[in-house]
This record gives sequence, C-alpha cells and structure tokens, in this order.
Amino acid sequence: MKVEITLVSRQSMDGDTAETVTRARGTLDLLPDSAVLTYTTTEDGDTDTTSLTIEAQRVTIDRRGTYRSRLILEQGQTHLCPYETPYGTFTLGVTAHRIGSTVCESGGCLQLAYALDMGGSSTENEIEITIKEVS
Repeated sequence: MKVEITLVSRQSMDGDTAETVTRARGTLDLLPDSAVLTYTTTEDGDTDTTSLTIEAQRVTIDRRGTYRSRLILEQGQTHLCPYETPYGTFTLGVTAHRIGSTVCESGGCLQLAYALDMGGSSTENEIEITIKEVS
C-alpha cells in the first residue's frame, strides 16, 4: 500500500542532541511474518532508498544510494554492521535498547532506540516513524 511517513530522528553525543524531521511517501508491504516499509529521500542532490524490514523482535534497516548500510537492531544484542561511504567502509556496532511497533494494515508507528559505536565513539539514537495510508 502507498503510505506517507513522518520520521523524527534524535541523535545524542557528548551531551548535545540534534533532531531532524523527514517526510516522505513510500510503500508498506505486509507479509506473513514481517512488514517492509520502503521510501526514497533526496538531500543535497543525493537520493537514497531506505527499506525497513519489521519483524517481531528485529528491525533491519537497508539504505541504498551514495551511502549504503545494513543496520540490524535486536533488543539487547549488538550487531557489527557495514556502513559504506564514498570515502570508505566503516563498521558500526549497533545495540538496540528498545523496539516498539504498532504497524498494521492502515499504517501505525515504529519506535527505535539504539546506540551506534564507531571506533570508540558512541551516539544514542531514537527514531519514531509514523505511517499513514494514502490513496
């Protein structure tokens, strides 16, 4: 189904917090054991397509474009995930603190809280995605 999403992202590091709000249109596909949310954004001339596979205990975020990544979030577990940039590939440690989903046939909400660690530098991240069906 076609959806409109509002994504609020907060990133905290060393006591400073930054918040961004992104609005996009995309698709939500409901499968027997998961849901897949896909949307495309353009920023500073770069176009990225992001797909979130939402399962009962796990969310996988695949980003394709100038920057490529596959982040795996499982509550209480740390996954080492590649993050590709035009300047090289880095490995990120991803530890999910909270995953909450009310995603259903008519839309819903996905809430994620997780830490990203890269070479000893760590950020705390929160994402809230509101999904609404559009015709």
